[in-house]
Amino acid sequence: HLPRQSLARIDQRGLTMHRLTQAILRDRLTPDQVTVTRARVEALLAVSNPSDPLNPATWPRWAQLMPHVLAADLAATDNLALRQLACQACSYLLARGDTSTGYDLASQLYQQWHYRLGGDDPHTLAAAHNLAWAHRAMGRYTAARDLDQDTLARCRRVLGVDHPDTLASASNLAAALYLLGEARAARDLNQDTLDRRRRVLGKDHPDTLTSASNLANHMRVLGEVRAARDLDQATLDRRRRVLGKDHPDTLTSAHNLALDLRALGGDGR
Repeated sequence: HLPRQSLARIDQRGLTMHRLTQAILRDRLTPDQVTVTRARVEALLAVSNPSDPLNPATWPRWAQLMPHVLAADLAATDNLALRQLACQACSYLLARGDTSTGYDLASQLYQQWHYRLGGDDPHTLAAAHNLAWAHRAMGRYTAARDLDQDTLARCRRVLGVDHPDTLASASNLAAALYLLGEARAARDLNQDTLDRRRRVLGKDHPDTLTSASNLANHMRVLGEVRAARDLDQATLDRRRRVLGKDHPDTLTSAHNLALDLRALGGDGR
């Protein structure tokens, strides 16, 4: 009856309802109905997870899902799949450039999970990873470095030095160090992370290619331009094959290789 009374709209994007209508309907629910309704909403969200939040091909589905994710208060859920969804939602928001919303969600998740689950819980660590990413995107490099250092130490202790999440934290810390002007420390950490990712994830894994790209940037800044060019060329070739020629990371590699060639005088020799 709601669409006929202009209280909601149904189109190709799904059901859209005015916030006042939502509030009135929520207020009319009994405590038992609230419990049942939340369980149903969580079940629907869990099976609707687009996954792969860094892949632009999934972003249209994430865009449809995000209003429901943000309204569901997933920081309070005990459902492990939904905690994972919440972390991936943060990554999606930050990857597509919605830094403010991504920061708000990551901060909420990190604070509540750190209090409820502890600082060593894997989902708390994932939230910390995204919060540090948001700090970097907002220019808060010192805050990012401090959180990354704490997260990396916890990941190494809880998950092990070669766990993919540990290596993601190491990559984050290297980025923060670089932005704070500590290029050599960033280079050394990125070299170690790249070596581990190649061994653990494989040479063509997108995370491995990210480490390769970051390491080349640090090499260039430190004057190791020919080594940077060789690594950027190899990374560009792999990204074109693995991600496609129009993927944002592929275009970043092409841009970086152009910087190398310009620094070497244009002909790359």
